[in-house]
Amino acid sequence: MKLVEQWIAHGATGAKVLKVTPTDNSREGRFELEAVFTARLYGQVMQNRLLVFKPAVVPREALLFFDKSSRKYPIQLKAQSFNERVSVTLPSAFAVDEMPDSFRVEVPFGSFAATYEVKDGQLLFTRSL
Repeated sequence: MKLVEQWIAHGATGAKVLKVTPTDNSREGRFELEAVFTARLYGQVMQNRLLVFKPAVVPREALLFFDKSSRKYPIQLKAQSFNERVSVTLPSAFAVDEMPDSFRVEVPFGSFAATYEVKDGQLLFTRSL
């Protein structure tokens, strides 16, 4: 649980983890991790009237760096996928002014989708790869 707390704190400083539930389903080749946490100081208030924050709180750790040198062998990438759902309780004193458009990209080797919705005082954000 300590590693999950550190991972969450990397994206949301001061986060308090309330619950971590791992579910390993090896028959289906799936692993799920549910983490419930609060991060009271996650957003930035600008000029006392604008609250700004990134809905994708927890960072993905699959960063790849390649140099420009020529290759003798091809790079092999491990296939991975994820489905992420984030629910952010919005302060009652603020109203959503703008929000990114939902989108979906499909290419021969995979797809990516992100959705944004405000409902009952919450921002609901999903993304999948």
